[in-house]
Amino acid sequence: MKNILLALVVLFTVPPAFASDKQAGEVYDRIVKTRTLRCAYTIYPTFIDKDPNTGKLSGLFYDLTEEIGRQLNLKIEWTEEVPTDAIFEGFRTGRYDAVCPGYFATPSRTAGGDFTRPLVFIPFNMYVRTGESRFKSFADFNNPGVTISTMDGEASQIAVNDAFPQAHQNTLPGTTAATDRFMAVAGGKSDATPMEAAIGMEYMAHNPGKLRQFGDRPLRISGSVLVIPHNEFELKEMLDTTINTMLWTGSLETIIKKHEKYRGTMLPPAQPYQQEGK
Repeated sequence: MKNILLALVVLFTVPPAFASDKQAGEVYDRIVKTRTLRCAYTIYPTFIDKDPNTGKLSGLFYDLTEEIGRQLNLKIEWTEEVPTDAIFEGFRTGRYDAVCPGYFATPSRTAGGDFTRPLVFIPFNMYVRTGESRFKSFADFNNPGVTISTMDGEASQIAVNDAFPQAHQNTLPGTTAATDRFMAVAGGKSDATPMEAAIGMEYMAHNPGKLRQFGDRPLRISGSVLVIPHNEFELKEMLDTTINTMLWTGSLETIIKKHEKYRGTMLPPAQPYQQEGK
């Protein structure tokens, strides 16, 4: 009997290992009450960009998030810029409700937050110097003699950790411009870097002859999401329902196509059905 009582005491007094300090639904309740969704952001053209003179934000995920706000009759308050390696910090202190520049949902990020359903799928390519002939397949990059440029906490680092664990990484800080990784490859400090296809195409258009895409297919294609705190089930349902509605009504694809400068670099989620004759 004593053992049973002890077990019950432990069961109801020891918090779950991954429990948050806040109450479940606390963020959702505040959003509904204030009619405001506070979004952190990371400057990462063409997904989120910032005018250095006016401070005005723009980009694919700026427009997508603003449309979510319009559909929900919520004000989007763009609260603060966060580096790629510290996107979850504000959840613990309640500084913002979501991280909204479009991060890839990956297993390593599940410890820090939960994810909406994807709003867009992004091809992720490997880029090497023009004239580079050592690599015949993706497997050739998984070598201690190969240096790959990555960014701390960003998708490039996650992809290299997963696909090329034996390669050496030239890791740049999370506040570094994504194109600095291209410069490291072009300048010979690194042999390759993985990058979103939209950014790769834009860099090569403005820097002809410097880099080329390796292979004829992406390294991977990943879904970009909004990141929210753990245990906010009502918030996730509200956002997912809105994203589904944007998909079904076509507004999601309209925004994506507005920002897709290079064909095939931003892929809308597939419709769950196709009307006959379309």
